[in-house]
Amino acid sequence: MAAPSVAPAGHDNFAPLDGQQRLTTLFLLHWYLAWKDRQVADFQERFLNDQRSRLSYEVRPSSHDFFNSLALNFPEESAAEAKSFCDLTEDKPWFFRSWKHDPTILSALTMLEAIHHLFAGCDGYYQRLINQEPENHLPVA
Repeated sequence: MAAPSVAPAGHDNFAPLDGQQRLTTLFLLHWYLAWKDRQVADFQERFLNDQRSRLSYEVRPSSHDFFNSLALNFPEESAAEAKSFCDLTEDKPWFFRSWKHDPTILSALTMLEAIHHLFAGCDGYYQRLINQEPENHLPVA
């Protein structure tokens, strides 16, 4: 994958030298769980800046455009209705067929498909993911 940059609100861009795949996976996990739990507005408040994704790939314009489109477009269908996330996404009017030739986009779709298979039956995980308060689920010794 090409190196992403992340621009926190009111700050300069953060361009990591390593960990691009982890950052992208975290972005995709937030996106998926926001869709699953119907928390689109919260996701967009956190991950959009002037209607542009705060996660950006500058190497290929197609990757940059894909992440912008993904952050702005959420399926109307519920996650439970979708057997294949890729089939659902690739059928949307905002998805360009040429994106199937971009390795960054293909990797993102593969990750979203894996996330879908893991989390389609779970509820309330978006709130747990964004919760900044530490939760102590371990028994005290």
